[in-house]
Amino acid sequence: MNCPHCARIVAKDLARCPYCGTNLRAAYPGGSAILRPQSEPREGYPETPLADHDHALRRLRAAWRNAHVGYGQLVSLVGENGSGRSRLIREVGGTIDEEAPQARWLVGQAFSHATYLSFHLLVDLLAP
Repeated sequence: MNCPHCARIVAKDLARCPYCGTNLRAAYPGGSAILRPQSEPREGYPETPLADHDHALRRLRAAWRNAHVGYGQLVSLVGENGSGRSRLIREVGGTIDEEAPQARWLVGQAFSHATYLSFHLLVDLLAP
């Protein structure tokens, strides 16, 4: 599995990430996501309403619903830093968790240094 803070691969049975010290048991609250977006809302701060992402959120939810009825999907979100990718993932993840708590969905992160490494993202997602 990947550490939700530093995104490095760590053994599933560890309580803390050996790289950054994140408490892995507390980092994975209920829900069906195998991996969560790197940025989670800060505790004590309410999440602000999602603005100007209606179209993208509708498309992501449509992709989820198609996958749910048997038309598998791979969705790639690409954008600049701060463009709201993690927030969109949290929003559609909430929809998935509500509609199908048994569903398995993956969230990965591609790195620029891995551009020319074939299947790097898939290897990272599927690594034990």
